[in-house]
Amino acid sequence: MDRIYPRASILVSPRSFFFGSLIVWNIWFPKAGIYVGSVPLTLGYFLVGVSTVACLPVLLSGLSRYQALGLFLAETFLGWYLLFNVANGYDDEGMFISCLVSFGILPLFWVGLMPLLLTRKSYSVTRTAIRYGLIFTAAYGIVNFIYFCRTGANLSLPGLTNGLAAPVLLSDRDNLRLPGIEKLISTYQNGNLYGVCTLQLLPFFLLIEKRPIPRLIVIAALILTLSRSVWIGLSVLLLCSSIVTVLRYDLNRATAKALSIGGALVAVSAAVVWVTRGVLDRNFLAFIADPQLGGRLGELQVPWKLLPLHVIHPEWEIVWTSILDNYGYFGVVLFGAALFWPLFVADFYKHSEPRALLAGVFIYAVMCCEDGGIELIPTMFVFWLLIGLLLFHDRYRTKRPLFSDV
Repeated sequence: MDRIYPRASILVSPRSFFFGSLIVWNIWFPKAGIYVGSVPLTLGYFLVGVSTVACLPVLLSGLSRYQALGLFLAETFLGWYLLFNVANGYDDEGMFISCLVSFGILPLFWVGLMPLLLTRKSYSVTRTAIRYGLIFTAAYGIVNFIYFCRTGANLSLPGLTNGLAAPVLLSDRDNLRLPGIEKLISTYQNGNLYGVCTLQLLPFFLLIEKRPIPRLIVIAALILTLSRSVWIGLSVLLLCSSIVTVLRYDLNRATAKALSIGGALVAVSAAVVWVTRGVLDRNFLAFIADPQLGGRLGELQVPWKLLPLHVIHPEWEIVWTSILDNYGYFGVVLFGAALFWPLFVADFYKHSEPRALLAGVFIYAVMCCEDGGIELIPTMFVFWLLIGLLLFHDRYRTKRPLFSDV
């Protein structure tokens, strides 16, 4: 079957420019913007909000069955979320607004509007922007990692890599791993956040980026986050990909080679930390097998609740237990259905790019067991982007988009 996208062109239409801009301001520079008090107003989320309101009439043209299902499940969880926040109250206004955006505006745009607005050419520009965005953020992150090790300071572009009037310095965002060593944070201000977002896009990136050096740069950047959560997610992805490589004889050798090199990088990095553990004054095995799970052990000790009656607290790092504690086990079911229903749709497994997008969805389900960063920008933008691209593939193959191919 012919691919559904043409080659990207330097000369792009306004629609292609718009979707490319969304990727640049949400994946390349996700923190570009300002702070209103303690609430960030990023340029990327501002563009999504304005365009969602402006394009609402497009929804009247009709949704596909999977678009309708995705919106229904997302808004059902949003309704459950609002019910408990109104009834029990909440103690963090920023987190409340974040979840409203994550389950209100973002799914409305990416699930409802984007599959209708996207065309073959604008899809090509979007996937190219994602491809080079991951390379850029990885390379920038590695340069900043080395710079911090040498100088003790971060490279900072005010208004781009950190919001103007940001209330917290980069060095105060739980990024310091050891004296003189910081997690790789790239343009995301936080190592775990960079890792969560990049891991979601990594299967798609490995599919569309065939060159080994860019692949190695991105995987190396993930390792340098020095985050156990990211390492677990990367290990699960490489393990699952290796199994698929063995079972699916039609996968090319380049993919198998890249996965092998990625596994070798993980092993070499572990060996380097082990050898230098005396210099770093840190036991590597204790770091990996921390009995307190990096302070998350208490998050696992949550009793099952039908209707929680306490004030809603900010989401914990372990997303599943946080949802259970705040919204009960019905909330867990609604949350899982709202986000991960595409994993159970057989139609999405028929072609390579949708399968890669589904792999990103699966990896986020895994990351929610360790550190999902669900309330932080741009985690949910990236997640709903995957769902939107998935639905565009389905709509294009079953029903042509509304607009001409411009």
